[in-house]
Amino acid sequence: MISIYNKFLKRSYLFRERAELIYVWPTQRPEWEFRYLSSALLFDIWQVWCGFCRAIIIKSCAGTKTRTGKIIPARTAINSWRRIAYEALKAFRSNPANSTSTIRFKRHEPTWGDINVLLKAIPALSPANSTTLITGFGLSLLAPKHMQAVRNACAHIDSESMDEIRTNVHPQKRQ
Repeated sequence: MISIYNKFLKRSYLFRERAELIYVWPTQRPEWEFRYLSSALLFDIWQVWCGFCRAIIIKSCAGTKTRTGKIIPARTAINSWRRIAYEALKAFRSNPANSTSTIRFKRHEPTWGDINVLLKAIPALSPANSTTLITGFGLSLLAPKHMQAVRNACAHIDSESMDEIRTNVHPQKRQ
């Protein structure tokens, strides 16, 4: 798991550098270019966050070693990414999982970066470190939820998305 963490950390630093290039540009940038670059950065950050969460959950189910060297044993169930994603998706939808079903394509996986998905999936998946995962992902950190809401609003520009941002991300700016 240390390599997953280090990869996530490295990418986070690269995103910070990209953000600084976008926001501290010495010349005047057209608004469309600023919006385009900002949206692309946000989408990239969201994808890396989702990939990080996915890797942590799948490794936890399949068995791994933590950053501190503690062994996390594999769960006794089928631990392919297809099966784990299927079980996570069923858990999020509050549906029972069929004992042999899987998903076929990554595009059918749950939104791994969605904290609500994780907090429903982890108990259903039951990795050996589920308590630690629930504690970590269940912290009252607002950044992942805010990032998801803003990313969705950028991808789906409509009044409902903007209202969600106003009420959930910036409640003090309600109109």
